Amino acid sequence: MNKIETISQLITTNFNIPTSYLETDEFQLLTFGDDFSYNPFYSENLSLILSIDFFDSPIRFPRIRQNEFMENFILFSIFEEDEFKGTLIVGPTISMPLTDEQIFALAKDYQVFHVIGTVMDYYQKMPIYSINLLINLSVLLYYLLNGEVVSSQIIQKDYLQSKKQAPSVKLDTLDYSSKFNLQHDRLFETKILKIVRNGEVENLANHAYFKEEQSQALYSKVSFLRSLKNHLITLAALTSRAAIEGGLHSELALRLCDEYILKIEEGLSREDLYATVAEMLEVFTKMVRENQEADYSTIVKQAIKFVYANLYQSFSHTDIADYVGVSAPYLSKIFKQDTQISLSTFIQKTKVEEAKHLLLQTKISVSDISAALNFTDQSYFTKIFKKITQVTPQHYREKLLDHLD
Repeated sequence: MNKIETISQLITTNFNIPTSYLETDEFQLLTFGDDFSYNPFYSENLSLILSIDFFDSPIRFPRIRQNEFMENFILFSIFEEDEFKGTLIVGPTISMPLTDEQIFALAKDYQVFHVIGTVMDYYQKMPIYSINLLINLSVLLYYLLNGEVVSSQIIQKDYLQSKKQAPSVKLDTLDYSSKFNLQHDRLFETKILKIVRNGEVENLANHAYFKEEQSQALYSKVSFLRSLKNHLITLAALTSRAAIEGGLHSELALRLCDEYILKIEEGLSREDLYATVAEMLEVFTKMVRENQEADYSTIVKQAIKFVYANLYQSFSHTDIADYVGVSAPYLSKIFKQDTQISLSTFIQKTKVEEAKHLLLQTKISVSDISAALNFTDQSYFTKIFKKITQVTPQHYREKLLDHLD
């Protein structure tokens, strides 16, 4: 236990995140930190375990989970000489500050309004960490705990999968349908997904996929916001599938899907979520349209597929040519003939688009993004980025973040 106690104290002291440890043998929950306090919604300490997607079998990577109270946790399996000893629970944290209205709604939903002061104090003091920061933190902590390096992509994929499978909270049907016009699966399938699948940008612009006439009536329950997020996460998965069926490259569609799921999770209000789903549907539908309008040969389509699938790998024109089964000079010629741009320019533009997403959605440094996308060095990456966007990577990040603030 000395190692667990030491690392737990480091987490609590340096990151201000509560930490607890569940021993396998005794099913006893130990807590660390002088200021450790439980959510007022919990009737007892072990209710913490029941409030999250807990696992009792050893898993060789950290898991990030969110409970019904908007709290996030990192879960670690602890091993000693390959023997599973217990689970370290780091959290809770929240992704963004909750508004007074959201806290009031939670207290009302779970009938603890008599201790509303305690509930408000609890949430106002809770540490704030985005999901991306929790993923990066979990990689560091897992190495300290188990002496093993785990990929952040594995953790993110597991988290996103848990959100896609999250059950929706049952809501009053009339209240729900008055706010969102996707209440019927068949209607959704035949209208929204058909629009995305066929790239019908003009129909998307004219289709009211949510209503605003009752915008003055704010959601009465936080459970509604959670359910709406779950619904939109499912929508993101279905939309990406429809886009793939419409001809969009699967690697690109799935990557966009994951980005929008994370964006949905960060949404604080109904308006935030509506804006996100509007943007998501527009982006997917336009991409399908652009792909369908591109009258490319099979060779060029296969080359494009290779580039999307290997953005984070080092490859040459010869590697792409070998994949599609032609010579490198012939590939360059036919690619320019079909797309009106060179293969090198297409690769650069595709990598810059990926870099733009990383600059906006993560806190990864410019140099690390440059290395991850296999540019020769940061200076060359900056030169290419500026050539395509007219601004440097750092300026792009600062400008967009300032705009979002």
